[in-house]
Amino acid sequence: MAILSELLGDPHMESLFDDAAQLRGLLDFEAALARAEAATA
Repeated sequence: MAILSELLGDPHMESLFDDAAQLRGLLDFEAALARAEAATA
C-alpha cells in the first residue's frame, strides 16, 4: 500500500505517488546531487 494512498482517490495520481515512484524520485535526486558534487570537486 502506498504511503499516500488514503489521501489520493484517483488511480493516476496514486500511481505518481506510490512507493516505487517515491523511491525512484529519491534515488534520482541523490544521483543528481552526486553528479553536481563531482562536477564542482
